[in-house]
Amino acid sequence: MITITFDKSCRDIIPVQRKSIRELFNKNVELFYISYPIKINLSVEHDADNHDWMAKFLIEKSSKHKFHIAFNSFWLEGFAPRNNRQLSVVNRTILHEIIHGLDILTIEDSHRKYLTNYQSVRLLLVAEKTDFFWALMYFFTLLRDEGIALYGEALFLGSDSEKTDVELNKMLASDVAWMLNAMEQNQVERVDLEEVFSRVYEYGAYIFNALFFEERKGKNASEHLLDLMKMDLSHWIWLFFKRLMPNHSYRILTHYSNYSIPWFLENGSLKTEPKIHLMAYFKQLNIVPLLHENNLEPLHPERYSHDLHYMVHHRIANIWELMDNELKPYMLSYFLSAQDHLHDDLTFIGHLDDMLLLDYLEEYCCG
Repeated sequence: MITITFDKSCRDIIPVQRKSIRELFNKNVELFYISYPIKINLSVEHDADNHDWMAKFLIEKSSKHKFHIAFNSFWLEGFAPRNNRQLSVVNRTILHEIIHGLDILTIEDSHRKYLTNYQSVRLLLVAEKTDFFWALMYFFTLLRDEGIALYGEALFLGSDSEKTDVELNKMLASDVAWMLNAMEQNQVERVDLEEVFSRVYEYGAYIFNALFFEERKGKNASEHLLDLMKMDLSHWIWLFFKRLMPNHSYRILTHYSNYSIPWFLENGSLKTEPKIHLMAYFKQLNIVPLLHENNLEPLHPERYSHDLHYMVHHRIANIWELMDNELKPYMLSYFLSAQDHLHDDLTFIGHLDDMLLLDYLEEYCCG
């Protein structure tokens, strides 16, 4: 059940426009077969200085059952429901904002971590590394949150991009390289970040299509999107680097740590003697082996499937019998320690080192 209300700021929206907007909202919500009631409150904002945005989801006012969406008055002026081009643009916008609403629990989680963990990050990192940390995390937040909404548009309504996948991939790779270079050089103010952030809207859908092509098989668009909405930013960043940028993940691991990574696969080439590289790594980190298998039973799937902390536990439990016996006590010590390569409390990426190390371990050190 969906209820749509127009607040007082919408007084200039005439009845025929309201009827068309209601119909578009109802049609798009029905795509997702939602069983719980949703109330959608619409407002209008007069933004004479910026006509680039058409609508926005107001996260601070919204909840799982109540979405607050603001339209830019500039875009509603002259909106004619019989104009197919205008109708298509408004329809895509409405679908985009509905996806944000359905994704609210994960979006709220990221916002909450931004608001509450600023000081803890400053305590874990030296000042020069802290300065760019939140800019980089905001970049990945945009990739995840806007990307899924743009991906939903493409799945249901078709792509509206004028660029090829090759062009989009080149643009993405360039922006990621720039962000990582700026991170490493501590140049948070060297270039206007807004220029990079704005390009996310061009390649956001492409990223999700490239990342989750296999997960989409056998599912309809609605089921597929709702599954992806369970994926928090930490989980998403791990998959982003693992699947799209495997040769750049070490840059975050080394920048936000004081240690080198002898086990990392440089340029994707297979390292010889993977066990030797891991033992050298543990020695560098002063890892003291644990001789007891504590709490290694696999966790219930609902607990671990979308939380990196539980995913680490579950993965090591599942491969325990396949691991090299000499590595076992070192691996156990590493994964049970919060102060490993990246401190586990480091917002959004604290378990990135654990997951990437497990990727290496499963591929090269399990019989």
